[in-house]
Amino acid sequence: MEFIVLSIGYLQSNTIIAYDTNTRDSIIIDPSNKIDKIIKEVNKKSLNVKHVLYTHGHFDHIDPSGELQRVYNCSASLHPDDFELYYKVNDQRKMFGYSQLKLKSIAKVESHSKDNMISFGSIKGKIIHTPGHSKGSCCFLFGDTLASGDTLFRNGVGRTDLPGGSSSELKTSLNYLFHNLPLKTRVIPGHGGETTIEKEIDRDL
Repeated sequence: MEFIVLSIGYLQSNTIIAYDTNTRDSIIIDPSNKIDKIIKEVNKKSLNVKHVLYTHGHFDHIDPSGELQRVYNCSASLHPDDFELYYKVNDQRKMFGYSQLKLKSIAKVESHSKDNMISFGSIKGKIIHTPGHSKGSCCFLFGDTLASGDTLFRNGVGRTDLPGGSSSELKTSLNYLFHNLPLKTRVIPGHGGETTIEKEIDRDL
């Protein structure tokens, strides 16, 4: 399994393309708004996009998923606790001062699988609900690699002052990650550079 990380979009969000090196089946996690760069990487690697996954419903992690869904005829999923947030993308843009930007399209979403598993090609991953940054925030675990969204950053944690945020829930979510994942787990966050559980575990919560 390989990961391509593209730091793109309004707030330099990390879009992750994860793929099975044998079957070339892939998923796209948190597509940000530079669709041309995403498609270029997919074509370069000759990948078959099967699914779009969102760690949460904030606008800088979901646009231009509608275009991707049409280009690749793929499904898209999000934790249902963030559905309301997801479909209020224009309100989010105004809140962050991006109301002047033309809205691209967002995908029609379904709930993450009820068994909290992700499968594509021969790859199997786990969905971990980690509320705090938003009600429906999730992390995705593939072997020793965690896509943490805006729950955990290098040298930081997700903000909790946005609608649906909760500092107490974030603390509980982080404690779960710190006490249930191996220290050497690679962490690819929603913004910024990579880190590991070991480097972040002593963080003051």
